[in-house]
Amino acid sequence: MAAARDGRLDEAAACFADVLPYAPQDLSLLTALMSVEQRRGRSADALRLADRALGALSTVTPLLALIPCQEILRAVQAGAPERTASAYARVKDMVHAGIAAIATPEKALRLSPVAFAIAETGGDVALMRAYFEKCLPGFTGHQLPMAMSPAATLREHCGSALKELEPARDVQIALGAYARRYDSPGFATGVLPGGQMLCGWDFAVTAKGEVLSDTSYFGDPIVVGRWFPHRFTGDLSRCFHLWPEHVKEIDADAVFLSTPVNFAIGHWLCDILPRLRVRNLPGLAHVKVAIPATLPRKHRDLLALCGITAEDIIECELGGRYRFRNLAVALAGGTTTAPPPGNVSFLASHLRAPDAKAKAGSRIFLVRSEKTRKIVNQGELDVRLRALGFDFMDLAKTPIAEQRARLAEAECAIAVYGSDLLSCLFMPAGSRFISLDYRAEVDPFTGALDSAAAGIHSILLGIRFGVLDCSESQRGGETAQKKDRDFTVDCDALERLIATL
Repeated sequence: MAAARDGRLDEAAACFADVLPYAPQDLSLLTALMSVEQRRGRSADALRLADRALGALSTVTPLLALIPCQEILRAVQAGAPERTASAYARVKDMVHAGIAAIATPEKALRLSPVAFAIAETGGDVALMRAYFEKCLPGFTGHQLPMAMSPAATLREHCGSALKELEPARDVQIALGAYARRYDSPGFATGVLPGGQMLCGWDFAVTAKGEVLSDTSYFGDPIVVGRWFPHRFTGDLSRCFHLWPEHVKEIDADAVFLSTPVNFAIGHWLCDILPRLRVRNLPGLAHVKVAIPATLPRKHRDLLALCGITAEDIIECELGGRYRFRNLAVALAGGTTTAPPPGNVSFLASHLRAPDAKAKAGSRIFLVRSEKTRKIVNQGELDVRLRALGFDFMDLAKTPIAEQRARLAEAECAIAVYGSDLLSCLFMPAGSRFISLDYRAEVDPFTGALDSAAAGIHSILLGIRFGVLDCSESQRGGETAQKKDRDFTVDCDALERLIATL
């Protein structure tokens, strides 16, 4: 084994070959020698060993057979692709039994590279679904059938017909003595005749069922949603995904807006609403907007501020498959920390009150009522903030219209790291915004890495932005992520930052 790890392949092959006659059915030995022969470029020898290993699979339990099956199938696919289907047919039942034997979601996640590789090699949508049900036992889309579809990008699909609304460019922003540069990918739009969507799944699909891999902001569903798990193959040419058999035909032109299924309002603001810019293009000014029927009131209020009326909306059933006369799909560009400046300008032009102007003495602390990121010394902080003239507002409990009106005249606002920071979009130019952040790793541009999105949006909007690093005072507790721990605010340091920002 050491010789194989060190790249001494001839020596490793000789050692394995010497031992093999004494253990001809040893699966580990067979697959190890098979791997060495592959690396030596001896595909015929590797294939013969793969055949022997297939016969030896019966000596181990299905769960223990998963990794050897992956290695065997790879050897067959590399040496004789035409035999891959027949090889998979021989191991299919054992592989399914191995996935079924996985005891916990954690174990399923650890085995994800193996499960993905086997399902991709065998083109087995049933196996992929069985795996998703193991690693995501709570996902609510499990009743939907699964498909394996071809995949491409919107740019590939549309080619020269793709319309560029904002070019890619190098963006430079100054913050005090520091400067930051980032590459903005710009903003582009493609129109799909007969385009399809699965409401709640953030990928557009062509009329012929081709999944467009670059149309989603929300990458890995295992991390962000657990509603519609999917898997693109390594070369992105295919996609395993949930896909209802029934499709509802909509005789209308619509924009693919989508939404995170958990309706995270920060992503709705930064990553989804800018897609409405497609309505600025000739011929697309009156396209409908397809949204989940369960979209919350505040999200709808933000839509209304962006000029979307009730007559513009097509209500879609979450989990339903829809095909439109034409589907306008936006490549809205970048991430929350590298937004196209046009996206920020678009949002501000609609969300900021027309008469927004900082009012002397108007100061607001945005209270976080969630169970995480609590301020341990909240009482002390409240006393200090009231003495400095701050009022308090809980965005989670405040209607959008009231948020907009109050923040339109705020000359200073403070918030705990999170989506509350994006209330900067309501604030007037020349105001000040401070983030209470949990990160110790300081970014000289924003002050802390995880306030970067709000920092960039604020600076692009002409708002002075500062960060108070509270990482040193974090407490543990039952939290899945460090950023959700409770912390203490240094009131003196905060007062100094308010005075100097």
